[in-house]
Amino acid sequence: MSTWHILLGVLEAIVWYFFIWYLLTTLRAKERNLWLAALVLLLLAYAGFVLCPWLRHTELWQNIGEMPPA
Repeated sequence: MSTWHILLGVLEAIVWYFFIWYLLTTLRAKERNLWLAALVLLLLAYAGFVLCPWLRHTELWQNIGEMPPA
């Protein structure tokens, strides 16, 4: 396993940790802008899925941006 994969795995764990932490603090907070909280949670969830190796190693993800054959 390369250092790049280990680094991405650690980064993914950090992103999911902050997602869970922010979700729990949002549910607990009395005064928080829910629109901003939803945006932050959406961005963290998207980043977590993009960093997920299951998604990154699929054929569809590898071929993003290529034109389909005519």
